[in-house]
Amino acid sequence: MLKETLSNRQLQVMGLVGQGYSGAEIGAMLGIEITTVKTHREEAYNHLGVNSSTQALLTLVNRGSLSLHRLVGGYNLHNFDDLTKREHVVAGTSILENGRYSAYKDLASVLVVDYLTVRSQYQDILEKAGVHRKDRVAVLYLAYQQKEMKYLPNSRI
Repeated sequence: MLKETLSNRQLQVMGLVGQGYSGAEIGAMLGIEITTVKTHREEAYNHLGVNSSTQALLTLVNRGSLSLHRLVGGYNLHNFDDLTKREHVVAGTSILENGRYSAYKDLASVLVVDYLTVRSQYQDILEKAGVHRKDRVAVLYLAYQQKEMKYLPNSRI
């Protein structure tokens, strides 16, 4: 089971990342240095075989090591109702295969659009969602998608 590979502290740090806290905020909450937070996060990536916090969070949620409900907390998922269809496609594609396409360049390649278009649309998603981190959007959009069961990405922008 995955919990045996990740330490409790690594899971704790990743859970706080998923809740939208910055490295500095996590360090202050746990009474550890920001460099220690980064080390725990990077070690979690290595154990999971991923390259980003988006990939790590989606992998941990999909494996049942982190609770999606707990990560979402009291966030209003209806903020995603205001996304355009194109923005839904971008957000939906970013969570496919545990966030494999979460980087702007990967999204642009999959969606067959240019990098700047994807970056602009993702910035709009961040603004409409009222969050500042792409990994937070991924967690929240996964919850939204599961709740709404719509806007599954299957078309180009």
